[in-house]
Amino acid sequence: MLFFFSADNESTTTTTTTTTTQETTTTSSFSTTSTTTTAPEPIIGDLEPPKVLITNCPTEVINVDIYELEWTAEAGTGDIVYIGILVEKDDANFNRVFFTKEDNADLITFPTAYTSNSYSYQIDNTDSNVAASYIIEINIISEQPNGDQLSAYDLCYTDYSPPTTTTSTSTTTTSTTTTTTVVEIYYGPFKSYDGFEGENQFLLESLVQSLPEALYKLLNGKVKYINGCHQNAKIDIGRCPYGVWDSSGTYPNGSTGSDWVMSIWISNRAFESGNNYDVLLHEASHALSFITRDCNTPSKTSYRAEAQDYFGGEEKFADALVLYFGGSYNHYRDSGDISNEETQYLKEYLEVCTNS
Repeated sequence: MLFFFSADNESTTTTTTTTTTQETTTTSSFSTTSTTTTAPEPIIGDLEPPKVLITNCPTEVINVDIYELEWTAEAGTGDIVYIGILVEKDDANFNRVFFTKEDNADLITFPTAYTSNSYSYQIDNTDSNVAASYIIEINIISEQPNGDQLSAYDLCYTDYSPPTTTTSTSTTTTSTTTTTTVVEIYYGPFKSYDGFEGENQFLLESLVQSLPEALYKLLNGKVKYINGCHQNAKIDIGRCPYGVWDSSGTYPNGSTGSDWVMSIWISNRAFESGNNYDVLLHEASHALSFITRDCNTPSKTSYRAEAQDYFGGEEKFADALVLYFGGSYNHYRDSGDISNEETQYLKEYLEVCTNS
């Protein structure tokens, strides 16, 4: 079982049992409008999480070229230090932007404790003549006085349809079609799994569809993708990891053989961090490594064992594959960008082991 998390000094645990391409037809912009309010301070010792609320999510199909989505962020007992926006268009990851207080305080206003601010985000369909469905997720993180980080998010589901225009000799008639957006709730078998969260299950499944072709084809039909906090890994490291590859179906108590054999777990924490796609790439790379474990080099030695030695271990091997497939977020790799030699090595590994 292999897992992936974000913390500078956490240790790696391994057991044997166990960028998105943006479309060019649609653009978006983000702006802030400061409307600071002050909330009463809580009783000493209480921690109040932040709150985010999309205030004008359309309930009907939108037909305008630019729709201004408005939302507010309330800090609670800690300063807001992260604001992320993830836009999914037609079941594909379309746009992902995030702002940190450390790097972007000069661009937007980050509410401090007990204050709130209003913001806007433009859904721009200028010159678009095709219908589209959007899921917009706003997520924020606040840093508490005791150092903890608390998060919150809100979702907006909306559809765009270009105006239908019929022209006669002297009149132009514009008609619109109104539909009702239904929020999907997951009712499948994963609901019974220990640690299943589910809020991002459908978003995770859409991200799987955008995996690089070599990964998607190799793992398709062999691996389950679960939005949840893997309980055995949580016990091992003391908190919920970003992601886990579990080849043997490990129960919380460490025994194996559960229904989630050959599974990838991506937790809500990964989605809240904004690194969910790169975490998925990392865990999918572990799955690739496991599935190709019987692949041999021309000299009849284990290609997987050679790759682990070449990159400095299984975790760094997976991190290198993240970079190779176009990702950027690494936790274990400390040697920087992938080199030309490493790129060539991985290219040859994939050509040999994914086509055999």
